[in-house]
Order: sequence, then C-alpha cells, then structure tokens
Amino acid sequence: MLWRVEDGSLVWEKVLDAEIEAVTFSPDGKLIAAGDEAYLVTVYDLDGNQVKVLEHNAGFDGITWSPDGKYLAAGSEEGAVLLWDTDTWKKKKLEAGTTVNSLEFTKDSKKLIAAGKGQVPGEDDSYGSVISWDATNNWEVLFEIRAQEHSVKSVRLSPDEKTFAVSGAGNQLQIFSYPEAKELKTIDLPAYLEAVAYHPEGNFLFAGGQGETMYVFNTTTYEQVATYPIRRIEYIDISKDGRLMAIGQEDSGLLSLYLIHSQKYDGNHSKLAKQILKNKDLQDK
Repeated sequence: MLWRVEDGSLVWEKVLDAEIEAVTFSPDGKLIAAGDEAYLVTVYDLDGNQVKVLEHNAGFDGITWSPDGKYLAAGSEEGAVLLWDTDTWKKKKLEAGTTVNSLEFTKDSKKLIAAGKGQVPGEDDSYGSVISWDATNNWEVLFEIRAQEHSVKSVRLSPDEKTFAVSGAGNQLQIFSYPEAKELKTIDLPAYLEAVAYHPEGNFLFAGGQGETMYVFNTTTYEQVATYPIRRIEYIDISKDGRLMAIGQEDSGLLSLYLIHSQKYDGNHSKLAKQILKNKDLQDK
C-alpha cells in the first residue's frame, strides 16, 4: 500500500499471494522495493507498476537501498544478504548466519551492517548476531559479533555512525561502538523487542516490541526518559527532518503516524499536522 502523508489517503494497493515482510523507498524516491515470504523482492514505480521481480530460494525479512542507489540489499531467512546491482540487477550473496532480520548501509554507502540469528557450526545452539562489511574492499567482513543470546530483530546506526543499537528476542536493547563493535550499554526491558530507531538529531533512541510499550532513551546517558502505550510494535522509522514517526503494528495491522513536536519546530507545523496527526512531545522531555 502507498499513502499520501498529507491526508492519509490511499494511493494504490496491491493484493499478493504472500506476506510482505519488508518495504523501502529508493534514495531518489522514485521506486519501492518489497520483500515477501514467496521468495521474491518486487520493485514498483510510484504508480504501482512492476519494474523488476527478483527471485531467491528463501523469504525476506529485511530490505534496504544503499544511499547512492547502486545496491538493493535484502536479508533472507536462510542466512544471507542478497545484493543486487541496480544497473544490471546482477546478484551477489553475502553469508550472514541462519536468518537476517535487519540491515542498513552507512550514509556514504561504503559499509553495510546486518543483524539476525547466527548458529555455531555443527551445533543446535543459536544466538543473536551482528555482522558488518566493507563495500569498498570486495565486501570484506569488518566484524561479526555474538550480540545477544537470542535472535536480533533490529539494528540501526546512530546519525553520526559512531554507534549502533540492536534489539531482539532477548528482551535487551544494546548499544555498541561502530565500527569497533565494542559494547557500550545493555538495557534490560520486560518484553521481546522487535524495533529500534534513532532520532535523526541523535539525541533520542526509540525501542518497542511485544510489550505494548514504546521506550524512549536519552543517548547521552541512555536513561529512560519516556514510555508510551502502543500495541505490539514491529517497525519504527522517523522522517529525515525528525518530525514524523511511523510505527508498524503487527497484531492490529495498523500503520500509525506520529508528529514529534518540539520547540525547534513550534509554530511551523501545518494546520493539517496539528489537527490530524497525533502529537507526541518527546523532545522536551
């Protein structure tokens, strides 16, 4: 589905035979890529026309475009990151464990980080893994760490790319240095965490999951500064200007849009945003 942010109207909708697990816009905003459980990544234009259908042998849980638009990357349920060159659509495979749930490029498109579930070779033991590659050096592995005892569901780089945060089935929010992957902070929470996101200004970190609560942390001390009751959160994303936050809710099937209100933008929000979007004054906390 594609909506207009201004009024929430539906632009178009596609009915597919399989569940869509991940979706992303291209950097220029002209294309949309969706990964599904039918082992396909489908690329659409803004009118909903199919541009390209990319096949694999497993479902997809995460998807991202490199900021320079050169690569489309998708994390698969069989433990690989699939990279497609968007000029030729030639595919490259990066091994990354048993399941890849989340991935993100650095702003210069030179590095890629991914998280999911790893497994000790020859054993049944699995764990939450994070791995990063250097795109400028034939995709050399920069690091691979065992971050949590259970699968990592989400990984996000901070705006200055000096840290990254992970959340997962281990009921923990963790912060590491990047690219050193040194653990800086571990926060235990009472619920399975499925999503994490930094505010673009870098001052707040948001996390949520199955506990019907969204947690907000100050990134200077990582103290919890706010909580908000929100039904099961599977995905959090924040607009580049830091004013709008989109939350995907799995059990309810809702996509909620919030206005992050602050003194910085007070008086500049449109009448539409003030009357229709639900205000959340997070920055003044």
